[in-house]
Amino acid sequence: MSGPPTRPEAQALSRYGAPQRLIELAAIVAWTLLFVYCALRLAAAIAAPGQGWMLAWCLLCLPLAWLAADLGSGLAHWSFDTWGSVHTRFLGPALIRPFREHHADPQAITRHDFIETNGASCLAALPALALAAVLGPDTPAARLALPALLMFALAALLTNQCHKWAHCEPATLPAWVRSAQRLGLILPPDMHRLHHVPPFATHYCTASGWLNALLDGSGAWRGIERRVRRLQRPVGGCGTRS
Repeated sequence: MSGPPTRPEAQALSRYGAPQRLIELAAIVAWTLLFVYCALRLAAAIAAPGQGWMLAWCLLCLPLAWLAADLGSGLAHWSFDTWGSVHTRFLGPALIRPFREHHADPQAITRHDFIETNGASCLAALPALALAAVLGPDTPAARLALPALLMFALAALLTNQCHKWAHCEPATLPAWVRSAQRLGLILPPDMHRLHHVPPFATHYCTASGWLNALLDGSGAWRGIERRVRRLQRPVGGCGTRS
């Protein structure tokens, strides 16, 4: 990203309309219903004779899902920061706009309510929950996949909430959130602050931030950008970080 937005761009960035809010509210309701359904299925599976190992598998899935959510948040953040604009068809108003608004006004996220903060995260997690809901309950693959998908859906829900907490004043946060930030279990404010230093091209991961050092240090983001540009050059160019 480079420079402050123009007045028309700033007006476009601040728009959060009723249709988008309705979609996000529907996503939260759908996420909740599917999560409860899948959680009840998982509890029944763990309680079945000879399936006690599934509890240990659930505990192992927790950090793996949190790592996957961190990677997913980084990919989404990098993608919507780097390509397209708020006017991009379909994706622009709903997905690119919030990321661009965040650079124009980093503290805007602290004023978002639960729906605006977490609606898009719920929407992103719905495919995982839908897959978990339709898995056959008695196959070995389902017994492995159900906890993994459920833990990932929960982790995905928390990504933008952790991002919001990284921007909040510490005094406004519960003590357990501040402790989790200090321990590095969720995104620490000091780490995320580096993303808001021009040219805004590092530290994209916003769940725990565990992968930021690896992805930034390896030059992964710049490498992907070079490959995308090479692929799109023959067909007339591509989007750029704005």
